[in-house]
Amino acid sequence: MDFIKDFWERCSSSYAHLTTSGHLRSLENLRNFWDANFINRIDFKNKTVLDYGVGGGYLGEYLFEKFNIKKYYGVDIADRSLAKAKENLSQYSEVELIHTDSFYKSFSDKDIDVFISQAVIQHFPNKEYLDKFLYKLKELSPKKIMLQIAHGNNIFGNKYDTEDSVARICKTNSEYVNSILEYNIEFKSEVQGNGYQFIILNRN
Repeated sequence: MDFIKDFWERCSSSYAHLTTSGHLRSLENLRNFWDANFINRIDFKNKTVLDYGVGGGYLGEYLFEKFNIKKYYGVDIADRSLAKAKENLSQYSEVELIHTDSFYKSFSDKDIDVFISQAVIQHFPNKEYLDKFLYKLKELSPKKIMLQIAHGNNIFGNKYDTEDSVARICKTNSEYVNSILEYNIEFKSEVQGNGYQFIILNRN
């Protein structure tokens, strides 16, 4: 959907540049946030990771440093985010950055150990878009999945034109997500005060 790409190309505050909100304004804070919520619950060592919503590539950089991951695929809808990720990950050879359109068209041949999508699903504009993502993820069939969602009962906003309106346009839940994926739910965090929840699922 071009209007989604257009929004993120012009949006002034982006996760890609660590300017989303107060607690994510430094790389140290961001890494502490990951450690607290999911990093220490997943074995990343020597794994192939797909990061859907790569932003500036900061997670990939951390995974290479901390776990020596084997391969990192970064997917994003915004060209400017992919450019920032390319800059931040330039020292690592086993990196492939991919536009979202390519993910949906030709990504099923990739062998993915861990699929991660954080602070992305809440921006999906409607149930059709959410379902398309989940069915593609099921087709991809990674061994483990970590999703960060805005918790709710498949509630969708009706705007996508300002930073305020896009922030929580999609609210879904682990039960609905897994009704399509059909994985085992390994971990669900408490729903946090800001409405976010972290979910880890495994295929076995």
